[in-house]
Amino acid sequence: MARRSFKASLAAMRPRGGWALAIQVAVAVCTTLGLSTWQVIRGFEKAELRDVYVDRLAQDPIDVAELVDGENHYRKVSLTGRFDSSRTFIVAYQRHLGSPGFWVIEPFDTDQGRFLVNRGWLAVVGTWFHTPEIETPKELMEIQGVVWPSKSELSTEGYEGDNWPKRVNRLNIEKMAEVTGAHGEEIRLLAASPGVLTPIHLSFEGGSSTHWSYAFQWLIIGALIVGGYWFFALRNTDMDS
Repeated sequence: MARRSFKASLAAMRPRGGWALAIQVAVAVCTTLGLSTWQVIRGFEKAELRDVYVDRLAQDPIDVAELVDGENHYRKVSLTGRFDSSRTFIVAYQRHLGSPGFWVIEPFDTDQGRFLVNRGWLAVVGTWFHTPEIETPKELMEIQGVVWPSKSELSTEGYEGDNWPKRVNRLNIEKMAEVTGAHGEEIRLLAASPGVLTPIHLSFEGGSSTHWSYAFQWLIIGALIVGGYWFFALRNTDMDS
C-alpha cells in the first residue's frame, strides 16, 4: 500500500507535459535569464568605460612619466624623443572613411623608454601588394597621442625574421613590443601632433545600447519558451480534460 501511495503522490506531482519537458523548459528559461542579466551587466560596464573615455579625452596631455600601470587607456600623453624608422611596422587591411590602406606603427625612443606610436593611415597606391613609402622625421620632437586599448590578434605572421619594414596583416601590439623592446601599449597620434600621417578617428568602440538590445532579445526568447510551454503542454492538457 505504501508503494502505491508513493507512486500516486509522484503521479500527482508530475507536471503537465512530463518531467522531461518541464526540466528542459526550466533550464532554457534560466539560461535566457542568465544571458539577459549578463548583457545588462556588460551594458553598465560599457557605459562606465565610455564615461572614462569621454572624461580622459577632455583632459590635457600628461607627461609620459605620469602614466600609471593599468590606468592608461584613453589617456592623452606627451612624449619627447625620436622615431626609429629602422623598426617600422606596416599593418595592412586598414580602412579610413571607406578607403583601403595601411597603419604605420613606429617605435619612439624617449628618456622613459621606447613606445609604439601609431602614426596614422596611408592609402593604398596601386595594389595591396605595393608597400607604401614612408617619410619619418629624424629630429628630436614632442608628440601628443592617446594610449589606446588594443585587442592583439593571435596571428604572428610577418613578425618573425630580420626584414624591415615588417608588413603584417594583423595588429599585434604584444608581439610588436616583444620584437622592438618597447612598452606594450599602442599610442595613437592626435591630429595636431607632429609626425602624424592621416590621423585615425579616435572613436569609442562598442556601446551599451547593443547590450541592452541583446538583453531584451534574451528576455523575449525566454517569454516565447514559457508561452510555448503553456500553449502546447498546459493549455492543450486543460482542453483535453
